[in-house]
Amino acid sequence: MSHYETETTSRVEGGRKALQFLKRIGAYNFFQGLRKDVGDDTAVSFEEFQSFLDRINGILRSTPKAKRGADGERVYLKGAVDETQVPLHADKRDILRTAFDAALKLKNRDDVAFLLPVIVNAIHMYADGNGRTSRALHLLLRQFPSNTAFEEELTKAVGEDGRYESFNLDPDIVYQDIRKIQYAKHGFEFSDPKNWSPMFPEGYATFFTVEPAVTPNSKKLLSLSRSDKVYSFIASRDYLESVGKLENVLTMLDHGKAISLTRMEEGLSQEDWDNIFRGYFDLKREHVKILIESFVNPEQYRSVDGSKTIRDVFIEEVENFTLGADHSK
Repeated sequence: MSHYETETTSRVEGGRKALQFLKRIGAYNFFQGLRKDVGDDTAVSFEEFQSFLDRINGILRSTPKAKRGADGERVYLKGAVDETQVPLHADKRDILRTAFDAALKLKNRDDVAFLLPVIVNAIHMYADGNGRTSRALHLLLRQFPSNTAFEEELTKAVGEDGRYESFNLDPDIVYQDIRKIQYAKHGFEFSDPKNWSPMFPEGYATFFTVEPAVTPNSKKLLSLSRSDKVYSFIASRDYLESVGKLENVLTMLDHGKAISLTRMEEGLSQEDWDNIFRGYFDLKREHVKILIESFVNPEQYRSVDGSKTIRDVFIEEVENFTLGADHSK
């Protein structure tokens, strides 16, 4: 049997076991407790919530009980050019807790079914199965007319083609919308306020010079910048400016300045590098927290063109993802 066939068989078996488990313990009714108001006696605690996520993810992946848990220390998202990092693993529980606390305070209780699953997907708590876990959680938090309707949808969601046949809680749906808010917060301007048109900061021709990376630190920064150029630049610029070292690492190009990796290698201490990388992952954390806030205070967080709230853009896209199918029948 090929690796693909083995993996497919494992996914199908994991989905079958997860369905049986969730039915047996009455998980649908349990998770409806998260739709209750704060202080309700039937509300779910954060510890119960995370324990359930661990169990659901473990069953979906056919992971032995002793090894189930948040094991996404080395997880990253593979992009078209290079890897894209998610928040630091050490930050993930805190981010999830922030989302959980926010969910309990949402004025529209239906939004809980969108906020918590998308955060699970955004932070990638687990080495695998984050998408399946988020889809299962979404269905557990939705309201269905009957248990049969819920079980039919759950069967599709955790199956081999779940990402295509069920709701897809993909944070990339509002990726640019959040990035525009974040870039503006860190001093970037846009040539067209109603479009995705970020400009280089004043005086800069580009972010980093095109130079070979020699040391492990510069190689790491270069790797991060291939998929997250702006985050890498902001983290480097803001930290170096705060300690008075920015001018030392700038070089002039034909049409403006840029940060030189070579000069960074020559002039920075290991502590400097560590602070830059910490700043980079702080921006990753900030991105997810903006996503959380876009549900808590939706009118304050609007789409790229300003026509809708980020919350509305996300929910509409999720609901319309599977070709307009009605998943609640």
